[in-house]
Formats: sequence, C-alpha cells, structure tokens
Amino acid sequence: MSNEVSKEMHKIRAKLYPNYLKGHEGTYIARTQIDATLSVEKVCIAATTRGKASQPYEVMVHCVNDYLDEALYQLADGFSVENKLCSVHPKFGGFFDKLGQVIAPAKHKISFAFRAGSALHALCTQIEIVIEGIANTSGYIGKVEDIDSATINQTITPGGIVIIEGNKIKLEGDNPEIGVYFINQADGNKIKVTKHLAENRDKKVIAVVPADIHLGTYQLEIVTQYTKGTRLKEPRHIIYGVDLTAIP
Repeated sequence: MSNEVSKEMHKIRAKLYPNYLKGHEGTYIARTQIDATLSVEKVCIAATTRGKASQPYEVMVHCVNDYLDEALYQLADGFSVENKLCSVHPKFGGFFDKLGQVIAPAKHKISFAFRAGSALHALCTQIEIVIEGIANTSGYIGKVEDIDSATINQTITPGGIVIIEGNKIKLEGDNPEIGVYFINQADGNKIKVTKHLAENRDKKVIAVVPADIHLGTYQLEIVTQYTKGTRLKEPRHIIYGVDLTAIP
C-alpha cells in the first residue's frame, strides 16, 4: 500500500452553454460558475478561520492594503509589479503624427497588462472541474457580426457597427447597469456603449462600438432586466463566450 497522502482537490463549478461558432454547431462551451467576489477583508477572514493566517486578522488586512497601495504607487512610476498571483505592468499606446504632439487622453491611453504568475499556473493541477449540466440559456448571445470588417464572431471595429443576435437580449430596465459592454481581456476594463442603439429587440441588438476602444481582445456583455413577461427585479448579465478582437 502506498504511503503517499493524496492532496485535497479544490473544486470549480462549470455549466455548458450552446456553441454557435461556425462549424461547431450542436456542441457546448463550458463557463465557470463564480460563487462570489471576495474582498481583501473576506479573504483575510477565510485565512483566519482556516488557521492559515500568521498574523491577527486586523494586522493581516492592514498589511495587505499597505502592499496594494505601494504596488499602485510603483506602477504609477513605471515599474512592473510581480507576486504569487500575477505580474502587472503599465502600458501606454496610441498613434502620434509627429514628435512633440500633445498627448490627448482620449487617443493616448494608459492601461495595465496582467499575466498569471507561476504559483497561479501551478494551482491548476490542484483543481477539479465539476460540470453541473446545461445552463439555463433563456438569455444568451449567439452571434456577433462586425459590419465594417464583414466578419462573424471574430472582430469589432472602433466606431463601427455590430449586429448582436441571441435570445432575450433586448436592453430594458431602470437599473444604471443596463447596457452593452466591451470588456478588455488584458485589464478587465469595461467600456459601455453610449450611442443610441440602431435596433433593440428580443433577438437582435445593433450597436455602435465606442470609437476610443483600444486594439486588443474583448468580451461582449449585455446587462438587461428584459424578459418575456414581468421585468426582472435584478439585471441579467449575458456574457458572450467568444473573444472578439478590436482591429484598426
């Protein structure tokens, strides 16, 4: 008999969603089910409860916040910051017509790039995936067509038009979150569509991509209280499982 003690596996829950990519119809895409977002305080409470904290709760929270504040300060001075979770470095981009051109915040933006650290990568070997079946897809995005580049489920063009098709995606409700968003996969920044929608229906929404969106990879999200019947009390967040690339 082996004397080795197997490691306790962590568990992440996932559900399956219909796949609408061309050539993959009839299959499913797995998406993680997030239980909750933990603040610094909640993580420190969990560590204290599990007996994994080397310092009292109040001291631990204070030290973590001190570290984060200093990391922000150093990032603002152009340094890269690295820890067990990730490495972060500032980025500045934009087009310049000539040397000495005045920097315009709308055209020349600062962003931050995140990369998972080695400890986070190693953590993947300790996680068990539990598929909880097919998700309730009463609200979903099935296709995104970029009119300017004439592509489907591939690109978005800053300032261009996209046709979004799906089910129960009409923007409706009085919650301030309601809207169409493009989420930058590099830094998590959510950019909201602010121009009037050309079409806003149950199965089709036509929107204008924000002109100041950076080049890169984005995820599309629709937040709405719409449903066929009584309006939802809380907004429904519908995230498209296909990454979209912003092109010039």
